[in-house]
Amino acid sequence: MPARSDSSPRPRGEETRAHILAAAETLFAARGYVSVSTWVDYVWERPSTAQLLLRESGRQGQGSDALTRLARPFLELLHETFAEGRRQGVFQPITSDPIHFGSTIVGSTIFFVAGMPSFVSHLPLGPLSREQLEIHRRDTLRVARRLLGLHGPRPVRT
Repeated sequence: MPARSDSSPRPRGEETRAHILAAAETLFAARGYVSVSTWVDYVWERPSTAQLLLRESGRQGQGSDALTRLARPFLELLHETFAEGRRQGVFQPITSDPIHFGSTIVGSTIFFVAGMPSFVSHLPLGPLSREQLEIHRRDTLRVARRLLGLHGPRPVRT
């Protein structure tokens, strides 16, 4: 991150936001793989997060103020990252609205973790098995690539 040109104090929230934006730009510049994969892992490791988000999202516009406050920085970051990715020519998204990207990636993972167990509990490998997690991650990364308009070589997973 470049040094600031002035010596005036910067509020901690703005500084944190700037660090997050820089990190997100780096992650998305690496074609979004790390951030999408991290999201999938985060929710899989914390299924109560998915359950809470699924329940709150079903309130038909009656979401909590706390959830709205938590989502706002993510949505702002998503818009800024998309704008920068398009400006740099990294992204050629199939839709100009980053909310569709976020909704697809976030929503599919939330439903996979919190909703699918109700539908497939009789199957030998439930959606929370490691094998199913890896399939979901692979498919989610493919969808993310498509939504971002990325056509370059796929990264090698380590």
